[in-house]
Amino acid sequence: MQTLLNSSAAPPDVPERKPVFIGIDWADKAHAVCVIDPDRSTPQHSSLEHKPDAIVAWARALQQKYSGRELRLIIEQSRGALIHALIEAGGFTIYPINPKPATRFREALHPTGRQNDPIDAELLAKFLQHHHESLRSLQPDTPLPRRLAELVQLRRQLVEERQRITLQLRSSLQNDFPLILELFENLESDLVTSLLQRWPSRLVLKRVSPSLLKTFFKEHGIRSETRREELFALMRGAVDLTRDKALIEPRTMQVQCPGPTDRDPRSLDSGVRHHHRPGRGRA
Repeated sequence: MQTLLNSSAAPPDVPERKPVFIGIDWADKAHAVCVIDPDRSTPQHSSLEHKPDAIVAWARALQQKYSGRELRLIIEQSRGALIHALIEAGGFTIYPINPKPATRFREALHPTGRQNDPIDAELLAKFLQHHHESLRSLQPDTPLPRRLAELVQLRRQLVEERQRITLQLRSSLQNDFPLILELFENLESDLVTSLLQRWPSRLVLKRVSPSLLKTFFKEHGIRSETRREELFALMRGAVDLTRDKALIEPRTMQVQCPGPTDRDPRSLDSGVRHHHRPGRGRA
């Protein structure tokens, strides 16, 4: 009877394996890291080099140290090399967070607003520890959506770069070659960028032979002979804003820098369309 009573007794309580909270204040070369283990009273600070082998070694060491416990990690970004490396390493529940709530939390605890990387990493870890229920963990997409997201992001960056260079070019032309702005609306066209690469100022352009310039226009899509004659006459007859070579030559170098069409975001369009066709990527 005693044996039966013993066998039916409840098993001894197993200690709760509490999750570990990790805050990373990321940077270009080295990241400040803070690990909060609820079973310990003192947060653990360290620095993590932004190198693949260092990140992998750090992740494995944490997983071995806290074997069987959930590693919850918070970071103020949702994409980028560090995020990809952490996903690749595996073993983490990652909580990407918008910097704004983290900043408000930091200001509430440290009203001076002074930034300190180790303290910021600790604040992130504490924020996760106390508010993880209201945060959403990162759920990595399958390869196809990730590839599409990267293509879209790259295209957006190229568009922004193209706009920046075009504005810079427009500003330079207003100072030294305003005729180009009067004659051509699209500064991103092959005609304009090729013309400026070959003849970046009116002082250079006016020395070009009529036949060469007209041939150039024809090769770049101006089929009307009347229009070619008109463009040539306007370029030859324009008045220079200045003839000071000390001013013109440096600005000429700026105009001749790689133009906005050198990295055309349209080159990515076919890849985006290919991966965004209805039905692709579905299970």
